[in-house]
Amino acid sequence: MAFCMNCGTELEKGARFCSECGTKVPQILKDNERTIIYEGNIYKCPNCGEVLKSFVANCPQCRI
Repeated sequence: MAFCMNCGTELEKGARFCSECGTKVPQILKDNERTIIYEGNIYKCPNCGEVLKSFVANCPQCRI
């Protein structure tokens, strides 16, 4: 969520100008959005759904 540097109005996503005062939005604000990056795979037990740690052959919860 970004705000206008001039009047403080919340800016719409991808806005080039403030809808309240017309001030141009700097490029830095448009590209400064958080992104979530997931690395690796999550493996779950097919029987109980418990998340398994790396290199585990049997589920520690249901022992399968």
